[in-house]
Formats: sequence, structure tokens, C-alpha cells
Amino acid sequence: MRRAGVQVLAGSDSPNNCLVAGFSLHWELALLQRAGLTPLEALQSATITAAAAMDRSADLGRIAPGYRADIVILDANPLDDIANARRIVGVMAQGRWRDADALAALRDGARQD
Repeated sequence: MRRAGVQVLAGSDSPNNCLVAGFSLHWELALLQRAGLTPLEALQSATITAAAAMDRSADLGRIAPGYRADIVILDANPLDDIANARRIVGVMAQGRWRDADALAALRDGARQD
């Protein structure tokens, strides 16, 4: 499909009670790489390309002044291997920093609910 010019969009994080948001996106990115996309193309399918498909390129899909962005800090380069996108050191979301300990506490709390 990619060779034919079809835009590939990540979509497993859309509301679905059979999927766990975040985890499902990591699975999907790995599957997209296995299907032939480069790690960069897989990441773009969930960022730049997804923003363009929603006609939101003016405020989503990039980290730049005037854009809405949450940032994931990793300890390995996902362009080397998309599995490195799971190596999360921390997340800046909605203006709040969450380190690995805070993220683990959120996961543990979600498991108990």
C-alpha cells in the first residue's frame, strides 16, 4: 500500500474497549514496521500523517511553538528499532512531567480499577 502512495495511519488507540490505549499503539507500530514501514514512517503514521488526515496540521503532529504536544522521553532511539519507543523515561503531558515512578504508579492504579 505504501508503494502505491496510500497514507498509512495508526489507529489502534481510538476508543475501543478491547484495546488498551498506549499499549495497543506500541503493538501497532511494531506491526507496521514488520509490514515494511521504516520506524520513522511508523512514528509518522501516529503523528504528522495522522494530524494531516484530521486536517489538524496547524496545531498537531509536531513539536513546535503554537502546536499542542505531549512529549515522550526515551532512553533509546526508536528510529533504530521501533521497539525502543517502549523505553520510556518520562512523559510531559498537559504541561505536567511524569517520571518512570509516576508512570508506574498510574499503571498500578489502573490495574486495580
